[in-house]
Amino acid sequence: MPGAGSLTVAPNDAVAAGAWGQRSGGPGNPQQLNRYSYVLNNPIIGTDPSGHINGTGEDKPMGGVSPGGMGGGGGPVSGAGDEDERQRGGVQGEQTGTTPGSNDPRAIASEGKINPHDVRFSQDSINYRFKDGRTVDDLADGLRSGKVDPDTVPSIRLVERNGQLYTLDNRRLEAFRRAEMEVNYRMATRAEIQHDAFKFTTQNEGLSIIIRGGPR
Repeated sequence: MPGAGSLTVAPNDAVAAGAWGQRSGGPGNPQQLNRYSYVLNNPIIGTDPSGHINGTGEDKPMGGVSPGGMGGGGGPVSGAGDEDERQRGGVQGEQTGTTPGSNDPRAIASEGKINPHDVRFSQDSINYRFKDGRTVDDLADGLRSGKVDPDTVPSIRLVERNGQLYTLDNRRLEAFRRAEMEVNYRMATRAEIQHDAFKFTTQNEGLSIIIRGGPR
């Protein structure tokens, strides 16, 4: 029986030896002592029911019947919907929003079309203009008039959080809401959710958003 305070790894215990990385009793990699390394240091977005496996599935699209959660998110998305809200500025401006629908996010496909009013905003405010200089209303007006084909607009990325669907692409969502037109979507990957975690700043569960720099 090992003495008090000591740690003995059985010579034939593969699980124990693998856990510590060596049979001397010390970790070969200090990260092995990290209780949350199995979910990349984000226990909010993953589960570990057995204690031996990563329950998140890194880079697996969130959708179908697998509920996800908040986290961070991926590389930039090109096109009219580029969202770069790192320079947040003030929060004065127009506030917009509607009551979302009752779609069950656990039953939604990994991609498709959705009523924009069934999706919530992740941010508390956005800039009226996209990175290319166009405005939210420019896109909405183009969609309504038929000058912009909705299928040419990059899909909004969705995240399931607390039983609700949120978007990582808030300006695009607002434009499609104003156009009263279904929007193409896809479920965000784990990497995209982790990358864009900073966007989850909503103060009202995503029911409305402030538009900065828009017309008074």
